Amino acid sequence: MTKKSLSDLLREEAQESPVSPSPTPVRTDVSSGTETDDLVHTSADLSQLQRQLSQAQAQVERLNAALQAEKRQGQDLTKQLDACQKTDKKQVKALETAQTTIKTLEHNLQQEQAQVKSLRENLQVVEQLQAELETKKGLIGKLYSKIQEMENSLASTPSPAPLALRPPAMPSRYIAPEQPPSYLSDEDIGWFD
Repeated sequence: MTKKSLSDLLREEAQESPVSPSPTPVRTDVSSGTETDDLVHTSADLSQLQRQLSQAQAQVERLNAALQAEKRQGQDLTKQLDACQKTDKKQVKALETAQTTIKTLEHNLQQEQAQVKSLRENLQVVEQLQAELETKKGLIGKLYSKIQEMENSLASTPSPAPLALRPPAMPSRYIAPEQPPSYLSDEDIGWFD
């Protein structure tokens, strides 16, 4: 059902029951007819006025009802508007919170990307060091095999007789060096009388 505005309702009422702008004039001249005719006309005019009055009252009541309905509708719309504004405020607040969270996450992402870059560089250095280590292990293996070959070749050749080393000659008797005198004078000790 479509709600009609107050002006539409008034227009419809005006079209349905046209109110005559002025009541039928009551005849006051007695010369043309009798009093009963005047009374009949007066009572007919009175009943017509009463009908017009009751129609006008009914129309006023309908208009009041329509006005009250419009007021209620306006109040409902005001409440809906208030609720929408509150919802909008909550949504704005939620949007601001989300934007702050996004900025924080972007900052964290940048930090994580910097750490990943640093770790990749460190990984490249480690891989280079591992390659150098493998190369050096190969060189050490070659050197070790050459040492083994040389030891084997030395072991297969006869070695000359070892020279006997004699211990140095020791004197037959030990002579202790002369000792200074063990007597200390009072002056040496620090006593003065």
